Amino acid sequence: MAKIPDAQSSIDLPPMNGRTGATLGQQLVVAGKAEKKPAGNVAESLAEVEVTTKALQKEVDAAGGGDGSGDAEPPHQQEAAAFSGFESWLAGFLKLPADLPVVAPASRLHAALFGDGLAWLRLPALERWNETERRAALLRQPAHKTDVAALSGEVFAAAIERTHAGTGVAFGITVPLPAPPDPPKVGKALNAFRAALRCYLAQHIANMARDKTGAAVKVAARMLAPYANYLPPPRQKAQKAAPAEPTIAAK
Repeated sequence: MAKIPDAQSSIDLPPMNGRTGATLGQQLVVAGKAEKKPAGNVAESLAEVEVTTKALQKEVDAAGGGDGSGDAEPPHQQEAAAFSGFESWLAGFLKLPADLPVVAPASRLHAALFGDGLAWLRLPALERWNETERRAALLRQPAHKTDVAALSGEVFAAAIERTHAGTGVAFGITVPLPAPPDPPKVGKALNAFRAALRCYLAQHIANMARDKTGAAVKVAARMLAPYANYLPPPRQKAQKAAPAEPTIAAK
């Protein structure tokens, strides 16, 4: 099921800096140009998204990245490395004779966390969150903590917990994400891109509202897929569940 942003999420754009905005713009342009015959108003707005994306990328490149992140490896990459390393370590135990006492706990952990393989680690960071959150929660369960301790694997569990928490903060999933400062020229170009993006989203929403056949919804699902993937998952609320986003079957 492909998500379609509603009007509120389109007006209130998610946080982005120069680099993430340029990346999103490039993805939208690629997805938009793959659509053979978009409506005229959508095509015009897409052209403006392309122009502002190129201008933003130029300023980001000139500023050396634009967000002052330095050379540190991003938290989501550290998290992926921690999970991958843990899987390789557990897999090593499974090559030992089955009667050794370490094999049983390693087998249980590997089946619970990596029984479906590692393909989920190749998902974009935000899409990967649900997968990593589920596995981090499993590692907190007493039975699995016991198995980790039996293998002396606490260092892996601690690394996964730390990097998973860092990913949640970095992407604004567990705490609100403050907009990082951009150099003035990048900020100006980012504002222009955000304005073009709002207009682009508004054109799709207007077409969906007017269309009675459902064709505009399918077109929007394809052309706006990068934006839908960029949206952070709704934060968990203690008592009141967040309203579900409109969905359509992707074809």
